[in-house]
Formats: sequence, C-alpha cells, structure tokens
Amino acid sequence: MSRRIGSKTKTCCALATFALIGSYILLLGFSYYPRLSGQISIKSIDSPTHVTLIKNFSTIAPQAAETAETVESRFTKRKTEWDKRMRNCSRGEELVGPLYVNKTPFDWDELEEECSFVKPGGFYSPTHCHPIAKTAIIIPYRDRVEMLKIFLRQLHPILRRQQLQYQIFVIEQADDNLFNRGKLMNIGFEESLKYGDFSCFVFHDVDLIPEDDRNFYGCNISPAHMSVAVDKFNYKLLYSTLFGGIVMFTRENFITVNGFSNTFWGWGAEDDDLYRRIWKNGLVMKRPPIEIARYTMLKHKDQPKSDERFQHLRDANGKERIDGLNSLNYSIKSRTKHKFYTTISVDLLKKVE
Repeated sequence: MSRRIGSKTKTCCALATFALIGSYILLLGFSYYPRLSGQISIKSIDSPTHVTLIKNFSTIAPQAAETAETVESRFTKRKTEWDKRMRNCSRGEELVGPLYVNKTPFDWDELEEECSFVKPGGFYSPTHCHPIAKTAIIIPYRDRVEMLKIFLRQLHPILRRQQLQYQIFVIEQADDNLFNRGKLMNIGFEESLKYGDFSCFVFHDVDLIPEDDRNFYGCNISPAHMSVAVDKFNYKLLYSTLFGGIVMFTRENFITVNGFSNTFWGWGAEDDDLYRRIWKNGLVMKRPPIEIARYTMLKHKDQPKSDERFQHLRDANGKERIDGLNSLNYSIKSRTKHKFYTTISVDLLKKVE
C-alpha cells in the first residue's frame, strides 16, 4: 500500500514538473515567436498588466525573472520616449489669414465661451503635438480694461491656431508716476521666467490688435518688429528704424541688449533707444511682410508726452551696459492668475532711483 502511495506521489510530482516546464517553454515560445504569440511577445508587451503577469511567473522560473526585468525596462523606456515620438506642431495647418477686428464692448462671460481652451493665468499648450515655440506675451498696462478684453478675444485664438505654448502677462504700473513702458517690459521679462521656461518674448502694446494670424508670434533668430502696418498711419511704416508697438526677442537676444532702458518716463523714445541697442550689439532687426503685419489701433486718450524724451535719448546713448535688466528695481504689489491672463502689479520705485 505504501508503495502505491509513493508511486502516486511521484507521478503527481512528475506531472507538476512537466506542467511547469511546459509553461516555461510556452512563455519562451511566446517571447521568441511574436507571430504566434500575438500581443504577448516581449517586443509587443507594453502595459503594466503584462509586466505584472510575468513577474508573478518569475517566482516559478529564474529565467522568467530576467524576462520580467527586460519587459519592465522596455516598458519604462517606451513610456519616457512617448513625447519624442509625438510629432512637432505644423505652423500653417489651422491659420485663417486676414481677420475682422471686433471692437464692440462685451462681458467676460462671452470671452469664456469663445476661449474656453485657455487655462488659468492665460496659459495654453497644444496637446496633440510639440509646440513650435514657448512664448511669453508681455503687456505694459494701466487702466485699459475694455481694450484688454478686445485684445484677449482676438489674440488667444490666434496663438492657439499658431500652435504655440504661451502665457499672457499683464504688467500693471500701480504707482502715481508717469508711465514707464520700457521698465514694465523689463519687469515682465524677469517675472515671466518665474512661471515657465519661455524662449520667446513678445512685448505688446494693448491697443494694437492683430488683423492677420499669419504674423507669427514665435521667435526666429533675429529681433523682430511686428507692428509694421497700423491703420492709424494708413498701414505705412513711419520710418525705417521704427521699433515700437510690438517687438519680439529670443531670451538670449533680449539679455544681450540688456533689455529696455529704465529711464524713459512718459510717452516716447524708449523704442528708439532699444533699436540703438540692437544695432550696437551687431544684431539685425527683421520685419514680417507688410501685407500680414497689419494691426488696428484702438482709440484712446494719449499718454502725456515727455518733453525730455529726446534729451533722455541722447543721455542714454552709451549707457546700454549699465541701464536695463541689470539695473532693474521694483516692488511687487500683487500677483493674480485670472482666467485669461496673469496680472503682476508693481511699484516702479522712481523715488529711489
């Protein structure tokens, strides 16, 4: 009787051993013959579930443990390389061309309907492809909320169609001094880099509304003057060295010229000084074609012109290395992430300059 029991025990053990060996051979067969294994081969395993199954089997066969490690490593590699396989965005797929500028006043709720794709803070990035550029839009600002709404309604859809990753920053001068456009631009450059790794910067007056979405807001190598043709001036360039309204820089080029001068209070001449900085640093200004670089200027009460602006322009000559980004001083009053833009409210600290 004991012999029979022993014989049965040996038979069961033998069957169990054959079953384990057979399972292992089957696994190897799946691993090395993808056409037979369908979606279970090492080459085609790309889900955590498959990895877990093989890990469980690895307790039976040491070789399967090595297989599990191989699969897990391959899965991790595939996961990290997914972004690399995603295509780059194409610049012209969704562009319209000439656009109508709607200057009719409206409520913020209407903007919510038209620009629901925008994330808090005025941020957007394509989800189906790699963005062509990472752009910060810098707006020097004071008390122009109706213009700002029209500006946002026009610009957000344009930047989305251009397939950029971007964020809009409104740099609000919150003191009682004369408006200092150049210094606000410098602050916008410094502060925006705290929100993202932007490589392109568009310094944009809020009263200039683009009329064509082919005017691209992603940087090339050279500094660019974007607002070439403005309706107020009959869509003609006023003079060859004009560099005001809307200008665009790479991060490296803006640092090279040391940004804007901080000394121009009141309206005018800071853009002429910026052009001189470009020229002195051996950079070449570029302009998009005049037929697409068209803008509507919203009507507003002009800022007081500085009687000393031309004297400031003469005095600023030769001070490019000591007046600009490297001499910037200001105080942050508040930072606010609105739905369609980020406001950074600042005191320009004129008294202590």
